[in-house]
Amino acid sequence: MVTPLDLTGLKYFENLFTFLFVIVLTFVVLTRFDLFKEKNGFAALISLFLAVMTMLFPIAVRTLTLAAPWFVLVFLLSVLVLLCYSAFGVEQTKIMTILTDSEYSQAFAWWIIGISLIIIIGSVSKAISEQEGFLKLTQGERLEKLPPEEAGFFATILHPKMLGLILLLLVALFTIKQLAEGSSRAS
Repeated sequence: MVTPLDLTGLKYFENLFTFLFVIVLTFVVLTRFDLFKEKNGFAALISLFLAVMTMLFPIAVRTLTLAAPWFVLVFLLSVLVLLCYSAFGVEQTKIMTILTDSEYSQAFAWWIIGISLIIIIGSVSKAISEQEGFLKLTQGERLEKLPPEEAGFFATILHPKMLGLILLLLVALFTIKQLAEGSSRAS
């Protein structure tokens, strides 16, 4: 039975989506530099070259295919959080000031970098595991006792005990930060 959420037909366009993603992302990043602001044709040529080179490596295509839905999910979650703040009466200029110019902007940037690294490392490890297999790459006797490769990176990170530990560490981090700021103000 076909449902609106059945996306198996899009599997055939996987290479096209990856090609377009690489060419657009590379072009946007290159045109942000002063060297390429006036030379858009040169930036487009480099973007096209990198997109074609990416298509030659199946692991890179598989990695981008695995990572893209997670980045979309993070983006949607971010938009929903911003909508919640707006619904409670926080002005958009205040939100942008906090995210870009306040003392929290550096922490916000580190969170984005950390989440991106988790997604990228997880996608690369899954892509390599699917194509090559980590057990074949390492070839060691002591590795026979490892759990199956299908256990995966995301299964570990998304395990309820690991999520609880992360939440506990975040609570501890913010508690220590508040205590440190309170003691420095009192001095």
